[in-house]
Amino acid sequence: MSAEQVLRFAIVQRYEDLSYRRLYDRVEDTVVLRKFCRAEFARIPAVSTLQENIKRLRPETLERVNGAIVLHAAREGVEDGKRVRIDTTGVENNIHYPRDSRLLWDSVRVLTGILRRAETELPWLTGKFSDHTRSAKKLLFKITNSRGSKRRKPLYRKLIATTRKVEGYGQRALELLGPEMCNDFDEMFIAADCASALEHFLPLVQSVIEQAERRVIKSEQVAAADKVLSIFEPHADIIKKGQREIIYGHKVLVTAGKSNLILDCRILEHSDPHYKWRSLC
Repeated sequence: MSAEQVLRFAIVQRYEDLSYRRLYDRVEDTVVLRKFCRAEFARIPAVSTLQENIKRLRPETLERVNGAIVLHAAREGVEDGKRVRIDTTGVENNIHYPRDSRLLWDSVRVLTGILRRAETELPWLTGKFSDHTRSAKKLLFKITNSRGSKRRKPLYRKLIATTRKVEGYGQRALELLGPEMCNDFDEMFIAADCASALEHFLPLVQSVIEQAERRVIKSEQVAAADKVLSIFEPHADIIKKGQREIIYGHKVLVTAGKSNLILDCRILEHSDPHYKWRSLC
């Protein structure tokens, strides 16, 4: 895909709020969108190709695109910048409800997937780790279907112990994924990729284990700013707007012009002075 195609497909996806599968079907079935995406007489890229290329778009690139649109609107007289409206809103992340049992299960599942790939591709790791996904999934179902903390607490202890064991496998694998163990460049690339994934997820898994022990086993209160809501979206926040339901995502500061064109958009972080507007549950 060309850079222009990637950007145009990304615009269609965001404008119509589509998944990658629905984006593929939408563009394939619409002549206007085919022409807009520069695929009028060509095959539509596969879903995996769309996902891989669109995810490569950096926030800085999208910010420059929006800046170019704003400059074009100023030249055309659509916006003069004299009147703006600033507001904040909560944007929900695409994550499941952050229960401790689900976070522990996600940790076991993801680490086991990385270890399984390392064992398959790198011969010196074969047989060094055990697969605990079946037992962890059974514990997840038992916790979900159990009532009362007295019944859940022993199950949580077992699930935490299983997760800690898998986390130990990950630490051990990280020690064995050095370049000195590799026989060729292909193995070096695979080992580096697995090591990078483990370095990213292991600290999050450790935080999930500590959080579950404090909240469930010790019955402690964990500050909202210290909670891990998802190992896939670790930057997600807990946002509560008045008496409305809680949002797990980000607080966004939006600046719009008189024509409702978005002139600026910023995701607020903890260090931002405007972040004190938000209230945490």
